[in-house]
Amino acid sequence: MFSAAAWAKIGMKDPAGALPFLVESAEACDGLDRSSAGRQAARVAFMISETSDAIDLLARFAIDNPGPAPKLDGDAAAQPAEHELWAKAASEYAAVLIDRAVYETDLERLDAASTALRAAAQYDPRALFIAFGDPTLSRAPEMTALALELVATARSNLADLAQDSIARLGRSRSQLEAHAHSQPEYQALLDRLEELVETWRSGSVEGGAGPELSAMTSRLLADAAEAVRRAQDEAEAATARAAEFEREHGAAAQRRRQAVELAKDWARKNKARIYVDCGVTGPDYGSGGTRILILRRGIINNIAWYVADDTDEPLVVRRWSGESQEFWQQARDWASRHPPQ
Repeated sequence: MFSAAAWAKIGMKDPAGALPFLVESAEACDGLDRSSAGRQAARVAFMISETSDAIDLLARFAIDNPGPAPKLDGDAAAQPAEHELWAKAASEYAAVLIDRAVYETDLERLDAASTALRAAAQYDPRALFIAFGDPTLSRAPEMTALALELVATARSNLADLAQDSIARLGRSRSQLEAHAHSQPEYQALLDRLEELVETWRSGSVEGGAGPELSAMTSRLLADAAEAVRRAQDEAEAATARAAEFEREHGAAAQRRRQAVELAKDWARKNKARIYVDCGVTGPDYGSGGTRILILRRGIINNIAWYVADDTDEPLVVRRWSGESQEFWQQARDWASRHPPQ
């Protein structure tokens, strides 16, 4: 309500009348919203030539220094939610510091303005580009030169951060790739890892690579680590089931294991990748046999492989979707010539 009244006053070219409403709006908020509303009030105070009031309003409503960025990994690694909260706070704090640099420059206190500009670059270097378009900062050659220097440093720092993040994502991807065939969701996670690697590779300060990118990296690394732990648990459970099946059904287990290897051999020769590996203890589909593999060629499911418990058709291939009738028939013909022994 206060904010709407304030902008109505500004629309009527009455910034002095808008200022009390903006202050009321800031007082009614907390956290980042309070800081953002306070910055708006300070900007309006500056607009009506009350620079000292603008500085006071910033001091009154601005958020506190959020501190250094949380760690991405190691024993002291922060949770993804901490990274996300820090990224939002860092961007808001950088905006506060840029405004402070503007007001200090207007009062010709360039040392204080330079300190604020340098601090802003540490939290969100994207804020530096305001310096090139702000009329107050642009009138001070020292501030423009400093902004250029800080942008160059930010580009170098971003390159180092990108290299480090790409390495972390690469390690996580390598761990997950070993399990991607067991569940489709792992492949989707691998795709997300690859996309984020490309984002880091193409990121730039000018293009908006800010603290949110590190927060996204933290979230994805945590998701991948959880997926690897889950996949390892699933693999251990599958091994235990296979051992139990082996004890109870030795001959059938041997035939199913051979069928799995045959299907994998066919996949390698026909450039199809394993989409789901059900193993020798996969789901039982009654007369259709036990599904052991689903193979994918392209972006859609193609062929499901089964091993039957009878001797009439020991290795069964079923069309799934999207593949040509000719290709599917080739797979069936191959399977008929290569039954498990």
